[in-house]
Amino acid sequence: MVGVGGIGDGGFNDSMLAGVKNAEADYGIEYQLVEPKEVSEFEANFTDLSASGKYDLIIGGGFDAVEALQKVASEFPEQKYLFVDGEVADCDNVTSVLFKDNEKTYLVGTVAALNTKTNKIGMVVGVDSPSQNVFVAGYMAGAKAATRMWR
Repeated sequence: MVGVGGIGDGGFNDSMLAGVKNAEADYGIEYQLVEPKEVSEFEANFTDLSASGKYDLIIGGGFDAVEALQKVASEFPEQKYLFVDGEVADCDNVTSVLFKDNEKTYLVGTVAALNTKTNKIGMVVGVDSPSQNVFVAGYMAGAKAATRMWR
């Protein structure tokens, strides 16, 4: 199940689908793509997929689906889940995959600070969320480190 941005977002959702398609080609897996339009659909979608009993693994992702999967995973303890870009805590049947996005944006902040001609830099993020705030924290830390380096 992809996030509410849907396929064609040029980012997270498209990357998840590309990985599943690679697994289909390499390992012959079968999959069902679910594209919720609203955050409120996550719980019902996870429940429907889980209740069907058809899937060895259900994959989901995105900060806005954590709460829904945590609830559903506790109701279906035998079902296995993989959750990308968020942490689903206290569910032994969920493997959470997190990235060190702060390290990537630390480098971007460093480059921005070292290349500014006006001593001003900025960053635009899509939404105020825990995962996006990690990007901002890394960017700010890199920019601050670069400015301290050249004082």
